[in-house]
Amino acid sequence: MRRNTAYQAAFESHPFLKKYLMRAIFRLYVDVETTGSSSQFYDKFSSRFYLSDILMELWDDQHYRRSLHELVAVNERLVLNTINMLLNDANWLLDSTLDTLQELHGLQMMMDNPAEWNSLTQEQQQEKRQRFAEIEKKLKTTLQLANSSVKVLVALTGDGNIRKVFLRPE
Repeated sequence: MRRNTAYQAAFESHPFLKKYLMRAIFRLYVDVETTGSSSQFYDKFSSRFYLSDILMELWDDQHYRRSLHELVAVNERLVLNTINMLLNDANWLLDSTLDTLQELHGLQMMMDNPAEWNSLTQEQQQEKRQRFAEIEKKLKTTLQLANSSVKVLVALTGDGNIRKVFLRPE
């Protein structure tokens, strides 16, 4: 991440940010579930990708970590909802990746089989190549989104004060 020293100084020293930013990130993570847009299901992943990136940038700052511990103490439900959505996102994204990999594999097998590939018209071959490129692009994006969710989950489960939210008897 490219750092802007003015922003970095604000994040490192501003008392309002240190107190409320983690709560705002967790609240926004939950709130983007329903945007009202017809594409809200897919839109949330983009927003959550950036929220996860911000969270991971702040993760090593002890003030922000303490703020998150306080959030667990005063609003465990919000933290639990966020964790639930992180798990759901990671699960859906990884499942989607497996489905997409199957399609990519099928196209690759077709392209690697000269008899099957040469039986297609030039136009069909071009369509298959374009679809292959689209799938590769989709996979890259989907895996980046899944990786950001998994990184946050790893960080959260690595913190003893937050891990207890994962271990509730529900």
